[in-house]
Amino acid sequence: MAHARAVRGLDTTDVTWWRELRLATWPVIGWDGRFRAEPPSGLTTPAARSAYAALAAPPRTPHANASSSCCAPTGRCTANRAPSRTP
Repeated sequence: MAHARAVRGLDTTDVTWWRELRLATWPVIGWDGRFRAEPPSGLTTPAARSAYAALAAPPRTPHANASSSCCAPTGRCTANRAPSRTP
């Protein structure tokens, strides 16, 4: 039989272990809701820091700046858009 809290969707096992083992916390989301640029101190290997950098990198889209080749001089993106049917 499952634990009563697990049945109700309130399984706190991870929190209990975190408290008992006094594990550190490493916040990776900034106040703006985005990944922080600096990796947490617990990521010490080059592979770990590289993986974090890939997650934290801003998305690469054609909308990143108005001077992109897909954007009209007005700054409105015209890439992957069907022509307008309105006169």
